[in-house]
Amino acid sequence: MNHLSGRSRILAEQKSAAAQILEGFESFMREFTEISDGARDRFVSGDWSGVQVASERRVQVYTDCRDEICARIKSMEPSPDWPAVREEFSLSIRSYGHAPQAVTFFNGVFRALHPEMSLSEAPIFHEPDPSAESGPDDSLMFRHRGTHLARSLGDLLRDTELNDFLASPELDARKIAERLEREIPILRNHPNMLIEVLKPVFYRNKGAYLIGRLIVDGHIFPLAIAFVRESNGRILADAVLWGENKLSVVFSFTRSYFMLRSGNPSRVVDYLQMLLPAKHRWELYTSIGFYKHGKTEFVRGYRAQLKCSEDRFHIAEGIKGQVMTVFALDSYQTVFKVIKDEFPATKSVVSDDVLAAYRLVKTHDRVGRMADTQEFMNFELPKDRFEPDLLEELRKVASGTVSIKGDVVHFQHLYTERLMVPLNIYVRNCSDFQLHQVLLDYGAAIKDLAAANIFPGDMLLKNFGVTRHGRVVFYDYDEICYLTQVNFREIPKVEGGHQSDEAWFDVGEYDVFPEEFATFLFPDDKLRSMFIEQHGDLFTCEGWQRIQKMIHNQILSDVFPYTDRDRLQEI
Repeated sequence: MNHLSGRSRILAEQKSAAAQILEGFESFMREFTEISDGARDRFVSGDWSGVQVASERRVQVYTDCRDEICARIKSMEPSPDWPAVREEFSLSIRSYGHAPQAVTFFNGVFRALHPEMSLSEAPIFHEPDPSAESGPDDSLMFRHRGTHLARSLGDLLRDTELNDFLASPELDARKIAERLEREIPILRNHPNMLIEVLKPVFYRNKGAYLIGRLIVDGHIFPLAIAFVRESNGRILADAVLWGENKLSVVFSFTRSYFMLRSGNPSRVVDYLQMLLPAKHRWELYTSIGFYKHGKTEFVRGYRAQLKCSEDRFHIAEGIKGQVMTVFALDSYQTVFKVIKDEFPATKSVVSDDVLAAYRLVKTHDRVGRMADTQEFMNFELPKDRFEPDLLEELRKVASGTVSIKGDVVHFQHLYTERLMVPLNIYVRNCSDFQLHQVLLDYGAAIKDLAAANIFPGDMLLKNFGVTRHGRVVFYDYDEICYLTQVNFREIPKVEGGHQSDEAWFDVGEYDVFPEEFATFLFPDDKLRSMFIEQHGDLFTCEGWQRIQKMIHNQILSDVFPYTDRDRLQEI
């Protein structure tokens, strides 16, 4: 009897631990969904400050719910038998609509309670549930067939959750149809076509998007229709984007996360991956706010990539950083970043400053100009896939956090980012036309960041990258701060007109002198002249102070993932 009682007590404890973890996940999903569901009302009312608050809060919800459950489980006596808890949890989420995300939450709870244990040894879920449903879900989509595109688009707009708020849906439909028929010749003969979009509207910052595809005679055109709210409150279609490349930019890894009403994020991701096969699943989960599950998918993806590839981790191309050592796996288009043990005396930051900077980027609007990162603790990679010079580099500069354990390289802490071409390398190998375009976008990137209240700090070309779409992105965050913290100054004139080699005036921690940027950023005369012609206002205090004033006045700039050529107002 005592043996049975003891066994019953253990089973009860296992069920209790599993139930509490599931309760914590459901608490996370409730608040996550509540914040996401409010996106339409914030967009319709133009509550842009509310958009920023909601975006930051939604990123934090997962950690808060996880930490609360961790505190409960820590108080359990005796501590749970985790393999048994895992099995009990697996039983409890069978036929569960959010099973993949629930599994990630379970893994996160265990990892938070056992940060010292390597990922490979942890009694967690390492593979996706084979019983989980996958594939696009027809119930998630609106569909319209016909030979008259404008009429089908009008019917489609009337189906959406924005219908009651659109200023002129018929005019919007006609503009969209005219643009598509002008740019896609096959549409001009009014063939039988199918247009479909996901029912959830995708909200981000000051924009809203319908995402779907147009199918004509076997040709498939991924499609996004962008809506904006004008200052007078009118909501209208602003742009139509078609083709995988343009849709890929909308779902770029450099932007803040979408909010949408969706009961099944896995099915949404299945549909998005059908439209964007070059995107990793982890990128798509991250793009709709499930960045923790994005990490789970990242790990599964790179493990699968290691099995089907032979390339090796190598030191990333470009100038070596003073704060991070960076290496890459080209076949997975990913860079791995490790904080060095020591920084040079010229760097005023410490490790905690770097960690804080990366946390800021995670919660901030990245306006398409800052690469999103994934942070990992106790991460392991196979030693035989490392180039010898990379192992030596890690031993020299990061031995405090990197070690070799048998046949694996163990990282106490690292970040991952999408692989890009460093801007300083790109400008050496491009044509004159490409040089003009990339410098123009480099200046635009700095201004976009400033408008989002971000000052990059170190704006050298080596700290920016160029994406496969030719977009310039900032990726070195160790010296970023809020633009409103910076004091832009002119260099004081020397009394008597004779400049000294020694400093003749005091410089505060956040004092910056824009007139120095030209020489500092561009030792090359050709690049400097070209950039000054394009963005000369970046070398004056007035240009920066104008942006600061806009931020103080709570004027949120419009930074959309498309160009003026895509806008329907041009028709």
